[in-house]
Amino acid sequence: MFTLEFMKTSKAWPRRWRLWLFLLWLSCACNIVWATTTTFTFTLDEPCKTSAGVFKPDGTLIRTLWSKVRFQAGTNSAVWDGLDDETNAAPEGIYEIRLLQHNTEYVWDGAIGNTSAELSGPTVHHGFWPIRDIAISGTNAFYVSGYNEGGYDFRSFVTTEPQRVKASWFWVFNEDTNKSAYSIPGTVYDLNWLWTVSDSNRVYFACSATTDPYDLRFTTNRNNRAGCIVSCDVSDNGQADFTNGIKINLQFVNTYLTTNFTTNVIGNVTNIDANTVTNPYYVRLKRGIYAGTQPGLSGLGVQQNGNLLAASVAPDNRVYLKDKITGAELNDFFVSVPKGLSFSSDGSLWVISSNLHSVICYTNLSISPAVAVTISNLVKPLAVAVNPNNPNLILVADGGSSQQVKAFDSTGNSVWTYGEAGGYQTNGVAVTPNKFWFFDGENEGTFLSFAPDGSFWVGDGANHRCLHYSAARNFLEQIMCQPHTRVACVDQNNPSRVFNEFLEFNVDYSKPLPQAWTLVNNWKANLGSNYFSYYQGLYEMTTFTNGRTYGLIDNISSGHAVKELVELGTDYLRFTGVDPMATNQARWISFGADGSARATVIQEAKWYESSLAGFDTSNNPIWNTEVLIASAPEGSRDPVPRFGGLGNIRLIINTNDILISFDQSQSNGWHLGGIKLGSTNWL
Repeated sequence: MFTLEFMKTSKAWPRRWRLWLFLLWLSCACNIVWATTTTFTFTLDEPCKTSAGVFKPDGTLIRTLWSKVRFQAGTNSAVWDGLDDETNAAPEGIYEIRLLQHNTEYVWDGAIGNTSAELSGPTVHHGFWPIRDIAISGTNAFYVSGYNEGGYDFRSFVTTEPQRVKASWFWVFNEDTNKSAYSIPGTVYDLNWLWTVSDSNRVYFACSATTDPYDLRFTTNRNNRAGCIVSCDVSDNGQADFTNGIKINLQFVNTYLTTNFTTNVIGNVTNIDANTVTNPYYVRLKRGIYAGTQPGLSGLGVQQNGNLLAASVAPDNRVYLKDKITGAELNDFFVSVPKGLSFSSDGSLWVISSNLHSVICYTNLSISPAVAVTISNLVKPLAVAVNPNNPNLILVADGGSSQQVKAFDSTGNSVWTYGEAGGYQTNGVAVTPNKFWFFDGENEGTFLSFAPDGSFWVGDGANHRCLHYSAARNFLEQIMCQPHTRVACVDQNNPSRVFNEFLEFNVDYSKPLPQAWTLVNNWKANLGSNYFSYYQGLYEMTTFTNGRTYGLIDNISSGHAVKELVELGTDYLRFTGVDPMATNQARWISFGADGSARATVIQEAKWYESSLAGFDTSNNPIWNTEVLIASAPEGSRDPVPRFGGLGNIRLIINTNDILISFDQSQSNGWHLGGIKLGSTNWL
């Protein structure tokens, strides 16, 4: 960085006073300064990226001239037009032009907690929620991630390369153009795709509920219609319409809204009557089928060799049987609160009865379904899968206090059980390949999926992963990707400890990132529901001077989030009962690397700090009385720390004692600002 100093003069002064000498600290070049426009030069010893700005002598930035612009080696020239960032003429006075130069190149190293082979691009696994279901046909595997806001509904991979997404897509039929659009952007009204099954020719996808497109507001009647099923070809992902299917209504769109609102999705607009809009058309899924009489499709299955497609609808207490090619309804029968389904190669259907905590085998499906076998010694069955090559092997994912995969033969006798009984709630926070936490991202749930070779996949959603086991139950591999998250941090004094919500990763920075991280702990085990919120997770994790690691967690038991101090032991999470810097003001709390507690007053440009005084007999930190360390003006365009969508914002103080403020709101002003400690002005 160098400083270029000059005086800006008034036009009212004599002409000879309008000329001033620039002193260029690095190149010693001289320049003439005019009152309205100033040309200056600077010398670089090598080509590099530069940024430049005009500052007052006290360090206040008044004009950003450019940012990240590459200049060649040698002497270069540039111009300041005498205006500030508000396009106002700068008053007369002394100003400095400061230039930063670097040849730093940002390289994306990948993501912690993502097993994908590539670091970026279309082959990387990702989703708004963890993977909710996998279907395998030959070497082709397909999966869904439930509600996948703004993303693709369906993805596939090849079983020989599970760490590469082969394709991502969804199907939308545009009523206006009478064409299918495979790449139309997703919206916040995406369907909740939870199930996928396949035979050798087709793969089927099902969602729990659909939305009535005739309700233009979408606010009170979202997901008020029965769930639906769509299909595609295994070979090329092309739409495989049900011949008796119909267009599944997704969105009602019209040119009035396209012209007058920022989005053409009518669901984002309230209080609009259908009769007031013009040129309507519908966006639909082409040739799908509905299942049941009401929302709540709860399971899906398809025969490998026969013609049946089955869908369970828990609120109906029915399992519906349809022709898997035409979509025509063939039969239905009663099951108490049916959930997961799986066809056996002999044509029988295994159904989870959630209400009865049982898995029931039905035969004679097309004529008069009859109970053949009942497996009843289960805690909370969540998923069922029959080996496609061996109808004598049925797997059940048993939730609740079990959290295990249990195998049975076709007569209902137990064959084996895999996984630590009780999972993480019973066996602690350490993550291992033989311990499950059946959770789909929103509720207790999971999936089981067989491959043709007898190996199988298990959904371990609370750990954001899918685990692959051989037929002999040896762990083979995992697919892991982090879903949407709002809380993440790194221990300031032990950067090998990285946290995403409640998951802890160990990172070895001497290795390339894909090989550097290991999932080691899930600190969510045994936490009460009062610690699960919009911004759930551990944050501000810091190893203090006593060698213990402390952090914060939001406790919402009182109706609003209270920052509660926790300590992480070797295999336990200890609640201290301490609320650092407790106050009735809306604040973000953070820790300094020295153990100090810092408070950012939300909606105000005021920051406080309490230095660490020591520890009490329970090893809880004690802090000194808080003091105001900085404040700044709060104009509408100033980077005041306002509410937004990012949650707790860490108070950062750099090595030059400059406090960094960040306004995360969607304002039209500055998002970043700096204040010198002890100061009352923005720099």
